[in-house]
Amino acid sequence: MNSQIINEFERLITFINEDNDKETDKKNKTANQFRLRQLKNVLSILKKYPIKITIDNYSSLKEVNGIGKGSIDRVREILETGKLSELGNFVDTTKEKKESLEDLESVVGIGHIHALELYNLGIKSVKDLIKKVNKKEIEVNEKILLGLKYYGKFEGNIPRKEIDKVYKIFTDIFKNINKKLNDNEKYLFEFCGSYRREKDTSGDIDILISKNGKLNSKQNYLSDIIKLLKEPIKKNNNKPLLIDDLTDKNIHTKYMGFTKYKENPPRRIDIRFVPNESWFSALVYFTGSADLNKKMRSIAKTKKLKLSEYGLTKEDGTMLSIKSERDIFDILGIEYLIPRLR
Repeated sequence: MNSQIINEFERLITFINEDNDKETDKKNKTANQFRLRQLKNVLSILKKYPIKITIDNYSSLKEVNGIGKGSIDRVREILETGKLSELGNFVDTTKEKKESLEDLESVVGIGHIHALELYNLGIKSVKDLIKKVNKKEIEVNEKILLGLKYYGKFEGNIPRKEIDKVYKIFTDIFKNINKKLNDNEKYLFEFCGSYRREKDTSGDIDILISKNGKLNSKQNYLSDIIKLLKEPIKKNNNKPLLIDDLTDKNIHTKYMGFTKYKENPPRRIDIRFVPNESWFSALVYFTGSADLNKKMRSIAKTKKLKLSEYGLTKEDGTMLSIKSERDIFDILGIEYLIPRLR
């Protein structure tokens, strides 16, 4: 509906991205990244804007949360001249580069900066990278080697029914662990992300684990759980649930790796361990959605609070006592949403 405006904002984002890739000053790079976040947010709003924006009504955008004066001025300029003067004679010749970077970033372990480094070395695709790695013309770290190993073999759209089966395995494992512990020492776990929001599919499997009572600083609780998941499991055809690691062996708070349930494809899995006092804030954070998390953190700031996966804290660092997810919503003055509606 507002394609001309949207196209110019997309060109502006590409222009700043390209400029930032060449930037060497850390402060300028950070400032550009902040600008990019703002512009991407504005672009997202414009793409969803329900009415045609014209020279007669564009000023109504100032009522839209997330669109500032600078962006409104840009919209006016596009409506009046058909383009943004700040782009000068910039021509977006980065389609091929963008496609190459997206291809390289599809490999687990390769982020934007690493993809850019590979691109500048003349590696334009995953196929190029695999060839050079096999010929030992380039060295990559263990994480990327693992990403290449599973490239094209693991899938992101995991059916809910498959995750249900993995959930049952976790239930059995923790039931066996907890029957040996007192109530005030028991473990608890929850599958988060889109699975907890009751979506039909998930990109990966996100699991949150905690433990009641005081933790022993000398014991690695997450590592103990990971070891159990690497043992043969009867409900998984007597095979381990975890098949490869993306994190170091000596992990305490976050495990990343690959899982495989029976004859299904390998899947990405993240498992996090948090202390009991962080349980409910972590549950809210890792359930999402990303938009809701952003909104809640923003509201917390207006109340001089800081919300993270670790807790809800005052400016002086004092952590508020949280006994449920609802407590967080109530303190922030937000209507409580069940996970399915988040």
